[in-house]
Amino acid sequence: MTVLQRAEILLVLAVAAGFSGLAGLTLRAGPQLHHPVETMRLLRALDADGSGALEPAEVEGRDPPGQSWHTHDRNGDHTIDARELEIAMDELDPRWLLRMP
Repeated sequence: MTVLQRAEILLVLAVAAGFSGLAGLTLRAGPQLHHPVETMRLLRALDADGSGALEPAEVEGRDPPGQSWHTHDRNGDHTIDARELEIAMDELDPRWLLRMP
């Protein structure tokens, strides 16, 4: 194997390692919002205390018909964060984006 071939192999391995590192960062950060502007606008409108998530008191009495907001707390932390809110809105009313001002 020539020096040039070894260098090419090392370059390919370095690039592959870089991409796998980026993939790891993305997985650690969790899934990204598909509609960040609209989701954050809705979250801010409902988030009375400005915590960045919806607590039970903030959604009390606003449960969707026949459901509870608690079912949308996917990570079990007793709040609805932006990602959970977006998923809930997509499941409850896929046309929710059409009504955003």
